[in-house]
Amino acid sequence: MNDPVVKNNDLFRYVHPFLCHNFFTLCTQGRIGLLPVSIKNITAVHKNLIDLKYAHIFKIQVPYAGKSLVWEIHFNPENLKFAPDIYFNDKGFPHTLNIENLVEEIPTMANWNIGHSGSLEAALTEFLNLYKKYQVKELHSSNIYSRISDEYELLLTAPGISARDVEVLIDNNMVHFLISIRVELSNLPEFIQEASDDGSLLNPKEDFSLLYMNFQKLDASKVNVFLQLSPRLEQLIGNSRTLNIPYYKKDSSLVEYVPLISKILQDQIDNIAKHYQFKKEFMSALLALRCHSIIEYDFFNFERIVFLCEVDNYYVLVKVIVGEELLRGKLTVKLSSLYCTNPKTKSPCEENLDYKYAMDQQPDEMAKIFLGHLKKYVLDFQHHSHSVIAGKSK
Repeated sequence: MNDPVVKNNDLFRYVHPFLCHNFFTLCTQGRIGLLPVSIKNITAVHKNLIDLKYAHIFKIQVPYAGKSLVWEIHFNPENLKFAPDIYFNDKGFPHTLNIENLVEEIPTMANWNIGHSGSLEAALTEFLNLYKKYQVKELHSSNIYSRISDEYELLLTAPGISARDVEVLIDNNMVHFLISIRVELSNLPEFIQEASDDGSLLNPKEDFSLLYMNFQKLDASKVNVFLQLSPRLEQLIGNSRTLNIPYYKKDSSLVEYVPLISKILQDQIDNIAKHYQFKKEFMSALLALRCHSIIEYDFFNFERIVFLCEVDNYYVLVKVIVGEELLRGKLTVKLSSLYCTNPKTKSPCEENLDYKYAMDQQPDEMAKIFLGHLKKYVLDFQHHSHSVIAGKSK
């Protein structure tokens, strides 16, 4: 009979208070490999739900090289201060462990301290490092992997790439890589995220950009490539499809391909940062020039501002939308009447303007020129008819 499994969202109901700090650290701060571990990766298992109030066996799906390693952690229910036993789904891995060297290789288990909140995370990290060494050894041990093995070693000589940035997995004569792509993110805008239905945050930890590669054929004639980004990065810059990630061809090499992906990603990030800074400076200029008539504006993304405009004692609401076309010389502007409504829709009369500006304008100069042109648009709008109002362009 299978052991009952506790649902993820009920996990902490079944974790003994003595263990809670360790599991909380693992779920909120832990990253034992290139990808973080979340509460969704952990389930609690009871041998007897009636006799035991708390679980002492936990299954953890450890993200590794694009796959999930299923490890079981068994605590001693009689004395939780004892180091747990860990069981691995890869049956070949335990046989590679040298008992004599475990004190050096897994010091956290040898000096187990359940009172330290990072003990569980540290122990799992140490085991995963050993597992990675085991997989790299498998990669080098057979001639059928010789080409990919050579490419892996050459990749580690590339600037900014080390063995800790690459996870390797041999599975059914296929080779899987998960490679950390180093990019500069400091200029990206802040990420405003909403909590999910269960109250958890979408992107509670550090950002990451990872390249997953699956060599389905060992001569590299068939390689699946996927870019895995943290939720903030995917929201801001897209994914493998939108970034037009090139295919890995048979004559490609890891040492050339990985830096190419890094450059594509960094260029996109730089463009996003440039776009955001331009929007911010343009909006700031409008706020300064129209400070007494601002109705509302987008404080976080700087994509929208609404203000009251008066020309010859005629007032309109002006809504400026700053979208992706800003860097292509376009603004979307909507004028809304305070005096009349559209007879068909019964809503205030409106007119959309596709405002174009010279690409060499600085944001503050652009704001001043825009407000100068706006007077003419308002005067034209004042005499609009209630027939269909067509969009205008500068």
